[in-house]
This record gives sequence, structure tokens and C-alpha cells, in this order.
Amino acid sequence: MRRLVSLIVIILFILTSVSANSTISADTLEIPFLEDWSSGSLDTNGWQVEGDGWLISNDVGDPSPSVEFRAELVGGESGYTSVLVSKPLSAKEMLTGDIFLDYNVRLDNKNGTGQEHLFIEISNDGGDNWIQVAQTDNVWDIDFEDGFNHVNITSQSMDTIFYIRFRATGSNPADIESWFLDNIHVYRSCTPPTNLEGEYFYENQNWGAEICWEAPEVPVRYGGCLYWDNEVYAGGVGLTDGGNFSIAQRWDAGQLKNWHGEDWSGLSLGSLLLVLNEDGFDEVIAKIWCGPNADSLLYEQEIVDPEIGEWFSVPFDEPVEFDTDEELWIGYTVINQPAGMFPAGNDEGPAVTGYGDMISTDGGISWMAVSDVGIDNNWVVHACISQDPWPSPPISHFNVYRQEVGVDDEYGLYNTVNFEEGVMSYCYQDFAPNVSGGQTYNYKVTANWYKENDTCESNPSLTIDMFENFVTVLVTDIENQESTEVTLYPNPFTTSTTITYNLQQPSTVQISIFNHLGKQVELIQQTQSQGKQQVSWDASGLPSGVYYFRMQAGEQVASGKMVVVR
Repeated sequence: MRRLVSLIVIILFILTSVSANSTISADTLEIPFLEDWSSGSLDTNGWQVEGDGWLISNDVGDPSPSVEFRAELVGGESGYTSVLVSKPLSAKEMLTGDIFLDYNVRLDNKNGTGQEHLFIEISNDGGDNWIQVAQTDNVWDIDFEDGFNHVNITSQSMDTIFYIRFRATGSNPADIESWFLDNIHVYRSCTPPTNLEGEYFYENQNWGAEICWEAPEVPVRYGGCLYWDNEVYAGGVGLTDGGNFSIAQRWDAGQLKNWHGEDWSGLSLGSLLLVLNEDGFDEVIAKIWCGPNADSLLYEQEIVDPEIGEWFSVPFDEPVEFDTDEELWIGYTVINQPAGMFPAGNDEGPAVTGYGDMISTDGGISWMAVSDVGIDNNWVVHACISQDPWPSPPISHFNVYRQEVGVDDEYGLYNTVNFEEGVMSYCYQDFAPNVSGGQTYNYKVTANWYKENDTCESNPSLTIDMFENFVTVLVTDIENQESTEVTLYPNPFTTSTTITYNLQQPSTVQISIFNHLGKQVELIQQTQSQGKQQVSWDASGLPSGVYYFRMQAGEQVASGKMVVVR
């Protein structure tokens, strides 16, 4: 997509910020944090309002109540801004994993102008500067289900104290009725293992339950590069009348001391990675600046024979050292762009306003965000270090949890399995006498990540079919345990289902049925003859959900899952 930036008309949009000294209190909330407005008050968790229109809605929510921005309370048809600000949240000393912000938004719209906005912003400097992380516009009505948002805020919040701000703003409040917010959830998550499976085993007179899983991929450092864009080249930007201009991405003083959980202090930049959208210019010069308004040039280097329309790297002739206590700016200057050309590559957006989208058309004397003139994109330019100095974030071990069905009400930590670098597949065997013949066990596995003094336990691994986060193993002391094919029809079902199987000889058939917590809800026991047999199970007195059965008839065993839906 081609965009033009006027040299004459520069529209500056000044964000209304909340003074750290006037409206933000000093005490903090711990992560995880959940705001569901069930108290019916903004005061319970210390939310602060700057402007008009914010109130608790007792009739609307997911479930009700929720917090509402009611546009009619703003009044007038001129531009407006009203903000709802959290108390400070603490992610101090969190060094591994990711921090997420989840929330549900609903919009009762009047006119789909796209000019009324709800911005979600983060500040980690006491409210002096705000970084936009999400945005919703009044294009059409939005319900809570469609308005679920899951935002990774790691780079803005890891190892910091930070604030969340919901900013309702626009040109005409009469074009909307209300914004509603509910279920604001801030939490940390670490990558779990995958492909959990379990089965009974009998080997050399040893028998028990065996569970296996795959280790999560240990993430590579954040590419060893600094950037705000989404890494997807989507188009270009140029000047209406042609000429010289510079583009840049920037980081605040101190921000790179904790960028995606890493301290960039003492590092040097070794290259620039970028996309140029069109050629025709006389020259393009890679540049690294520092200080407020990019007032000090640290390094510049002409880009010789630049590639067009695809990513390419510009290795620096010498390492470029920078100070994380100062602002850092990365980018390039285009010399003599012809009118009507669009050389500066951009991503798909949305822009990280004031960070990923800076431009100067006066030789670097002044800078502005191109999103302030309607270009909602970031420049595709990365500054990379020569070598990655950080080890991959490590996993120390896996936690194995066990629940003995019919005995334990809850899972308990049962054992640990050490992580081995380069090993992806793991198995754990639970031998007799720690397991008993004829008993059923449920197992869960989590990963324990660590960095320095910080640890983070993941959610349990999902099974191979991605349906459950645990496996069920029926343990017997039979050497040649025979698996029996079982069919269930219907499944899912509303009231009852029929379990069908073949018996190799006359047997006493025992079918145990458990709920998702491992509690036995029914025991069916019948003596049946050889051949095709069936048992009906009536679940009309039980709630909807997932249930499990275990069948044993002599040396024949089977297990499976049933789903009750209403």
C-alpha cells in the first residue's frame, strides 16, 4: 500500500497523560490480577478516572457487572478523551515467561465512522509516557465474545511496575452509545510441554504406568535484534513532493535494560536489517542515534546496492556501542526521493505510536509519528547485535502430578524429571508397588522454567488430541494385557449412550465411570457370555461435561471418553 506524508501539513495529536504525582497511587497490585467488577465499584481495586463517562454498569457484563464508558456523559461534538487507569501492577523480578493482558470489550455503536476509539496503553515510567498495545474502533457493534482480546505485554511490563490505561477518545461522542470492559486479566504464562500420552506397561516382570511428553521448544533470543514492527513487510511510504527524509524506531532511556526480559547493557550493534519498498533515490544512509529527539548521531554508513522489496542486511563496518541509560534510535536517511515514490518499507500495523513510526523531514531537527497523520504502521527496520550473548532461557525440570482415581480428591506433585539440553522426548514410568493392579491413575506434566532467582511453572501439557491436560492409565498386573475395542453410540449424547464390545470368553464385566476430576460417579458390574455385548449408561442425573470409563473383563481392558451435552 502506498502512503504519502505531506511536508506542509503536520497534524500533532497529543496524548492526554495521567500525572504520576496527581492521580496514580503508590501501592501496587500483584500479578496475576483479575478485575471482573463483581464488587460493583471502581474503588475496590483502585481504578482512577481522568475525564467523564466512566461508571459501573450493573446490567451489562460477561457476566454482569462491567465497567462502561457512556458517551452521552461526555457531551458536545468536539474531540474528547477520557481515561480509566489501573493501580500500578508489579512484575518486578519476573524474568522468564510472557505476561499477557486479556480483556473483553463490547461496543454499542450508532454510526460506523471508525473515528471513535478505545486505546489500550501501558506505562512503565509512572505514567509519564504511554505505549499503545491494542486498539478498537467504532466500525460496527461488538459483543463480549467477539471482543475478547489477548495481548502480549511482556516487553512493556517484564520486571517492572506498570500501569494499564483504557483511553476512550474520538471526534464525535454522538456516534457511539457505550464501550464496556470486563474480565481484565493480567498474568504470566510459560510455555508448557506438549503431546502428553500414557499407557500401561509390563516389561521383565516390572509393570505400571508410563507417561510420555514432548519438551517445549526452548525459545531463541528475540532474534538478537531490536524492533517494534511485526516483521511482516506490507508496503511503503514516501514524501508527496519528494526530497530528503529520515525514518526511525526508538527506545526510551532505560527501556533496553529490560527488553523482552533481557538487559541490553554493554552490547554493541553489528548490523541493520530492513526492507526498502522502491528505489529511484540518490542514496540511503543507515544511521544510529541516541538522546532525546535523536540529537546525537552515533554511527552512519552508506547502504551500497540496496535490495528492493525484500529483507536484506547491512553489516556495519565497526560495532556500534550504545548506552541503555539514553534513548536509542535506529533507522536510515533517504536522499533525493523523487516525487510519487514510496521508498520507506512499513509493516501491516498497527503502529506502536511514538516508537516504531518516527519520521523527520527537516534533517533530524524535529521528529513526529507518522501514525499521527493517519499512517498506522511501523517501519520495517531492525538493529541487530553481532552475536547472541545470552543462553536460551532454560528449563530446569518437569513436574509430574498424579491423582489416584477414587482415592485422591486432587492432584499432588508426585515426582520430577530433569530437563536435558537437546532432548525433546521424555517418558516417566510409575512402577509397582507405587501403583496397584486394577487401579486407575491420572497424570499431569508441567515445565519449570528458571532464570537467575526467578522460576515459572507452565500450565499442564495437553494430550496429543489437544482435548485434555491429563492422561488416564488403567494399571493391571497382567503381562499380556489385551486391549479391547469399544464403541460408544451416541457420543456426544444428551441422556444415555450404549457401550458395545466383544468378550473372548464368559466374564464378569466391570465398567467404572469417572467425572473430569477423577471421581467415580457410577460402577456397572454384570456377568456376560462370550461374544458381542453391550451396556447402556444413563447420565440424565449428571451435569454436562466430559466423563471417562474403564472396563475390565478378565484380561480384557479398555478405557475411553464420553461427552454429555445439553
